[in-house]
Amino acid sequence: MNRYSLVLCLFALFLAACQTEPAEPMEAEMGAMDAEIDTYRTDLQVRTASIDEMIATLEAKAANADEEMQEEYNEMIAELREERQELATDIDNIEVETAEEWNEVKMEIDEDVDELERELYYTRMAMAENVEELETAAAQEMAEIDREIDMLQAEASEESQEALAELQQERAELAADLDRLGDATAEEFAEMRNGIVSGFESLGDAIGDIRVPVDVDVETAPVDAD
Repeated sequence: MNRYSLVLCLFALFLAACQTEPAEPMEAEMGAMDAEIDTYRTDLQVRTASIDEMIATLEAKAANADEEMQEEYNEMIAELREERQELATDIDNIEVETAEEWNEVKMEIDEDVDELERELYYTRMAMAENVEELETAAAQEMAEIDREIDMLQAEASEESQEALAELQQERAELAADLDRLGDATAEEFAEMRNGIVSGFESLGDAIGDIRVPVDVDVETAPVDAD
């Protein structure tokens, strides 16, 4: 082999090495991400198991309700079942190629799980048949609301302080409604229950509205001057 041919061979080997070397870090990164996804799915199994238990409890309650309420209860539970199935499909079909995609998918699924859990609490309150049942369900949801408010206070920007003050006022009004439950007659209970459920839904929406400017840094394109 002459010198020219030897140089060409060495150059070809060098190019091949340069092309194949990055494969190892890439494969290692993908392997680590796959392991993280598997761990995430395992963690979700625990969380969604409690969701499934609550749905089953609501279904049993609906089955024992009088005929007038059964249809309404079953409609609410059917919506929960549909959301639960959509969540299961999203969890099973996680497919990502980059860490950025994975973080985005995980955030979306976490938000869907949070939303389903809130809907479960709302439905549980809407199906409460007496003051004790409603107070128990409301106390658990109020504790979650308070946790969210505490987080917002820690994160809040100057611009969101006014909205946060309104949220606190709305929370206080809902707590006052709950305190009046004990004085409700049988006829008043259903109306008060529905109002309390609406109050929790409104609080949840208000928290979501505040979180948008707090958690998301929205960038706007500069406007060209004419």
